[in-house]
Amino acid sequence: MKKIFIYVTSFIFLITFLITPVGSTHGFVNSPKSEREDVTSIIFVDSNLTIEKTEDGRVSPIKNANKLTISQLDSILTNMNVNHDQISNMPLPIKQKVVSRGGVAVPITTTKKTEHFVTPDGKQRLVTEENKEEIDKIKQQEISKLNNSNNNSGITPFSLGSERDGSFYGYSLLMYRGSTAAELEYEYIEYFSYDANVNYKYTDRIAHAWNPHTVSIGREAGAQYKLFGIWANMNVTTSHNDSTTGASASIKLPNTQIIEETFGYFIDTVRIPKIYSGTTGKWVVKYAHPYSVITPSVNIGAVSITYSPFLGKSWSWENTFTIA
Repeated sequence: MKKIFIYVTSFIFLITFLITPVGSTHGFVNSPKSEREDVTSIIFVDSNLTIEKTEDGRVSPIKNANKLTISQLDSILTNMNVNHDQISNMPLPIKQKVVSRGGVAVPITTTKKTEHFVTPDGKQRLVTEENKEEIDKIKQQEISKLNNSNNNSGITPFSLGSERDGSFYGYSLLMYRGSTAAELEYEYIEYFSYDANVNYKYTDRIAHAWNPHTVSIGREAGAQYKLFGIWANMNVTTSHNDSTTGASASIKLPNTQIIEETFGYFIDTVRIPKIYSGTTGKWVVKYAHPYSVITPSVNIGAVSITYSPFLGKSWSWENTFTIA
């Protein structure tokens, strides 16, 4: 089994234009000022391209970002305070999406990055490099038990060392979007991917949860998989009434023999009252990857997420930042 890493950046979210967002985006009763209204400088990217920037560092959204060169995209991302390492690791479609949305990066601190193997009895075993062989043995035992209890669950046990699931990568990103007279607007963004084929193609689930003072005003999600070099959309649904302090999305993995790569995103646009400026904002993330048709239900509280028992893997992490 490949070693699993969770990489976290501190910027806005991202996804290719080929993905059609799923979910709701509610109209604003009191919308923040647009970047164009607050523009204080014009920056020349090259002889063919200029960008607009506000006093607080936000870059205005760029139309037709999919027509820009990689060099132009990288230059704009630099102006949006995305660091060099982040830019280097961003796939092209992600760069295009980030630039098309505009805004400015907000630094976040990510902690408690963990991976667990979860069993139907509710036990969660922390996965480390040192115990991966032990986890593999437990996994085979649990899969065999589930097959026996369900007559045939459709899960094929694998031999030690033969698992070929792609490595999971989870990112959290934070974008500052502006303010109203009384509130600050941010985007809590999760980006997730598998870098190779996954054995268990059922319905994954992602959830995030935030502080009680934070209110969501819009939500969207999307995902794609690559097969024979061609990207195609996956079925993604968002839950709009999970909690006032969080939400979840379900990602139906395609029932194909091989997937070369997958990636997706989950975004909530949120508002925070200005009276909390200078304090620490926080949100947590949890991703579930079941090995069977049993998709876990989710219970969301204030900066807390709990999944019902299932057989599979889960990854979680916490993000904090200073509210502007």
